[in-house]
Amino acid sequence: MKIPIYIQIKNELIDIIEPMDVNDAIMSERDLAIKFKASRMTVRKAIDALVEEGYLYRDSNRGTFVADQAVIQKDTLAEIGND
Repeated sequence: MKIPIYIQIKNELIDIIEPMDVNDAIMSERDLAIKFKASRMTVRKAIDALVEEGYLYRDSNRGTFVADQAVIQKDTLAEIGND
């Protein structure tokens, strides 16, 4: 089974952003779409996945940036016990 294009782009973006510094801006969706020869919607889906996974964060009106992996907290739900 073929890997979806947005997953391929997501994996390539991980390779691109890993050596970058925290808070560095990534290329615009438009530029990434040209680079990967894909639609902006496909690139956006890949970026959305990386934001959800904590690799990137968005700052409205400024762009998308590399997140600080050291401060990311994934699903820190505390169990609520019955007393």
